[in-house]
Amino acid sequence: MKKRKEKIEVEVKAVPETEVKSSLTNPIHGIKFWLFTIGAALLLVMGIWILVDHDFGSSLAVAFTGIVIIIFGIVRIIPLVKSRKTGLAKFTSALEIIINILLGIFLIFGATKIKDNSDIGNFVAKNYRFFLGFVFYAKAVFYFINTSLLKEETNKFEFWLHILIITIAVVIFATNFDAKDLAIFIAILALLCAVFLIGMSGGSYYNYRKTINKKVKKEKDNEDQDEDNKEENIILPTDEEQTNNTYVN
Repeated sequence: MKKRKEKIEVEVKAVPETEVKSSLTNPIHGIKFWLFTIGAALLLVMGIWILVDHDFGSSLAVAFTGIVIIIFGIVRIIPLVKSRKTGLAKFTSALEIIINILLGIFLIFGATKIKDNSDIGNFVAKNYRFFLGFVFYAKAVFYFINTSLLKEETNKFEFWLHILIITIAVVIFATNFDAKDLAIFIAILALLCAVFLIGMSGGSYYNYRKTINKKVKKEKDNEDQDEDNKEENIILPTDEEQTNNTYVN
């Protein structure tokens, strides 16, 4: 009885590591990349425009301050008034916020008059530091009125914070600067932010290209390794051969 052998070829191939990993996404195809790019372009334009047109920079600085004061007042009014215990403390807190909101509206109105070289516009631009310092000073004064005179609860952190705030107000009053000086600061800040956004978007694309190049190189190395290590043939015995091998001649 002849023994029959059958060859069963089992192909063993190494799976490239790069195929196991999830494919990378090109940042150019994402929204984040374009938001950073557009934001950087807008900041660059704004920064250069402020440096070239000082009146525009002054208007922007004053209007920005007014908008921030109004938003900060609206956000604080309900939680701050509700947290006060006495009616007089609620009145003083609401009075502080109303004064700030009215001041913010006046600053926005004055910002629209700066480019016209009107009296109101020039007055707001030249005395900008007093309006800004008043906001800090008033916040600290009303805090000490509520806590010291009206016996509202406070803590050490808020106490030292308002000491810092009133110190900042005094420094602003004593420092000789106007809206144009703040505009230059805003322009420099805008240009720095633009450079940062450019670095973020450019860096993400650079890392993508760098990773892709590494992936291609690994695939080539795996192909070369597969050519050197040919497919291995493993011979497995058939069922008939296994049965015959159990008998001893």
